[in-house]
This record gives sequence, C-alpha cells and structure tokens, in this order.
Amino acid sequence: MEKIRYAVIGTGNRGRQLIKAALQSGQVEIAAIADSHPQSLRLGAEMAGGAKTFSDYRQMLEWGKFDAVVIAAPNDLHEQMLEDALRCDVHILCEKPLGNSLAAIDRMLEKLRGFRKVFQIGMELRHHPMYRQLKEAVRSGQIGPVRMMWCKEFRVPFRDGVDNWRRSRERTGGSLLEKNCHHFDLFNWIADSRPVKVSAFGGNRGADDGMADHAWVNVEYENRIRASLGLALFLPHSRLELGLVGDDGTAVCTSPDEKLTIRSRKGDRRYDYGHLDDSPFDHGGELEQHLAFVERIRTGRPSEVTLESIRDAHLICVAAEKSMRTGETVDLSKGVFAE
Repeated sequence: MEKIRYAVIGTGNRGRQLIKAALQSGQVEIAAIADSHPQSLRLGAEMAGGAKTFSDYRQMLEWGKFDAVVIAAPNDLHEQMLEDALRCDVHILCEKPLGNSLAAIDRMLEKLRGFRKVFQIGMELRHHPMYRQLKEAVRSGQIGPVRMMWCKEFRVPFRDGVDNWRRSRERTGGSLLEKNCHHFDLFNWIADSRPVKVSAFGGNRGADDGMADHAWVNVEYENRIRASLGLALFLPHSRLELGLVGDDGTAVCTSPDEKLTIRSRKGDRRYDYGHLDDSPFDHGGELEQHLAFVERIRTGRPSEVTLESIRDAHLICVAAEKSMRTGETVDLSKGVFAE
C-alpha cells in the first residue's frame, strides 16, 4: 500500500514532533516541508530525509505533489494557512488551536463545513490509549455516572518559540488556548455534554503581558457535570493529572508516568502505558493520531472529533480568558459573547 505523502508547514519543535511520529507510523512519507525560519527549516530537513524544502509555504502548496497538508506554525498563522490549504483540495491535519481568537476559529469552522476531504485537528490526547481506556471505563459504568472532573497541569514554562511567539497573547490567544485546548476537549468528550458556564481566576506572577502563568478554570455542563482545571507554568518539573469522580468510584490518569488508576466498588484496576521519559515523543497519542488520520484518508471514516466539539473546546478557553480579565462568569448558553 502506498504511503500518504505529507507536506508540512512549520518545522519548529512542534512540527518536528509531528514529522517524527508520522515517519514512525510507517504509513507516511514526508514529501515536502516549509518554514520561513532558516534554522527550523534546516532541522526539519535533517529529520524529514529527502523532503523537498521551501522557505515560503505558498510555493510548496503550488508545487502540489502531496496528499495531505500538516499545519504546525504559530497560532496566529493558522487561519491564513488553513484557508490556503483548503484551496489545494487535499487532506489537512492542523495543530490546535485553529486560530488565536474565537472570531478566527468560527471563520475557519464555517469554511470547513463544506470541505469534502479529511480534516483532523491536532488533539493528540483523544488518540492516546490511556484516555481512550478512561473513556471506555466511563462508557462501561466502572465508576458509575460521572459527577466531577479535574485536570491539574503543573509544569515547566512554555518554550519561547521563534521570535518568542508563545509569550505573546496576541499571537497565541492566551495561555489556556495555547496549552489546554485539548484538556477541555477531553472534558467535553467524557462529559458527552455541552459546556454552559465558565468561570476562571488567574494571572501572571511577574510579566504584565496578558499571558497567564497560573489559573483555575471551572466549567459546568448541560448535564450538570462540573469540571475544574488548574494550570501552573513556572515549575522546574512537569506533572499532569486528569481525574473523574463518579457515584461508584474514581478514575485518575497521570503523566509523565502514563498510568490510569481506577478505584471502585466494582473493583480496582491499574493500567500502565510506559513513561514519557522512555518515549521519543513529548506527549502520548502522537503516533496514534497519525494512524487515525491515515485510516480516515483511506477509508473515509468520519472523525469522532466533530466541528461542534472542536468549537466547544476552543470556546471554553476563550471564555476562561475573558473571565480571568473581568472576574465574571461567562454564560455560554446565551450564544455569542464578546471576547
């Protein structure tokens, strides 16, 4: 079976992680890469082997000898790059978030509604076997009906990125949109419900640049499940914990040790997915998201991550950023709100 030919836009750290995982899948060939930053392009070329290189992604799109475009550039560039890629009529894998504002995200979602090729957002944790097992534990009733969810990501600071783009609220859309979009996606997926209220408190301990380095976010769902996320971006080490409280017990995922522990009246279970220190990737689910993308290209299978679920994950982040600035609870049930 012929490999799927990728054209990758953006070969900074995130783009190189995607290239590494794509190649390890054995299902993908990197046909071309593009980056306007010479060092990133050079590092990407070293990893991608014989891929054709471009300093302007638009020239790569015009070249056209590929099956799918992967967008891994800074957040504020996603909208234009995605719009340009849509004209190529090829499959698209775009890193989250779709854009750096809700307005930009909504514009792109509207364009994607008529897209006939495969589109997949880079929510790699959806494909992580640990979180898929967590979802199965909920589906099979191992901890009873879920009432509460939490996530605590206490970690090292962001990588700066080229020209310090990750330090810019304007370019990223804020720390929560840059970092926690996929954690809120997991909340939404597990709750199987729409978010209706968001409140948040947070800020920066030093810089007055609009980029929070700590926050607590609360979310309430239509089905009355409540969720809370805590973020700290100033530690010398990193740890992530995502857990559920049900009527009959708890289920907790931890990283970087990649373990799921279920404690329930129906019995305890433990699953070990290895340690990220022993993995070639920054996150679990990296390899699996490419395998899912390739399978969808070959079979036409629809994505379980719908356009509506993509918007809801982004919406919580934008609402939380507003709540941090205003001190108000944001009511999502009222529809459109000013960012």
